[in-house]
Amino acid sequence: DGYPLAFPGVSALATTPKLTNVGYTLKNIKPVAHIASMECVLSTNKSSGIDTWEKFLQAAEKNPDGTVYGTTGSISTQRLYMTKLTDRFHGDLKIRHTANILPYANSGDFNVIAISRKERRADLPNTPTFRELYADKMTPADEKWIDLGAWHGLVVSSKVKDDRIAALEPLIEKAMKDPEVIEKFNKIGLDAGYLPAKEFGQLIQSSSDLADEVLAGRKSLD
Repeated sequence: DGYPLAFPGVSALATTPKLTNVGYTLKNIKPVAHIASMECVLSTNKSSGIDTWEKFLQAAEKNPDGTVYGTTGSISTQRLYMTKLTDRFHGDLKIRHTANILPYANSGDFNVIAISRKERRADLPNTPTFRELYADKMTPADEKWIDLGAWHGLVVSSKVKDDRIAALEPLIEKAMKDPEVIEKFNKIGLDAGYLPAKEFGQLIQSSSDLADEVLAGRKSLD
């Protein structure tokens, strides 16, 4: 009907609008469908000798200025996740902040030491999830964010009528169940996962709420 479909990720909807005047808020969009997600993965160069999350934390405690982690951006999903993780479980620990990780992991030069998802990846069977690492410290509130990944989905202007979105949903669901489509996503390290508009909207809102929690009292994440 003349309205464009947008394909944003977490930062475009959940974090950037809270730090920069981008000219839109969640009130200006309607979710259509969740398409794919990419978990947050922490890896280290093998030459560092850091091959577990525990050793990474120990290095950060001993040398906070010399321990740096990199992500795709200053307000990326990975940055948001790491900030929430350290705030929640390591309040006094300060780690300096400076992409699809699988190519690096597959190169043999890096250790993949932790990942944000409910279960371990089949192609990274020896890499524990953050859920595993903090199982004995988690509370029900932590369930909202501990498995957070960089989600991607389709949204439209809030001006688009709901019946137009409803017409799109079964078409997108059918495409996302196509084995060839799933395989293409898997090849680039993304988990293809369809969610209808209502559930995708809930995911967007929960990510926005997490950003509010992390940014409370902060003007930025730096």
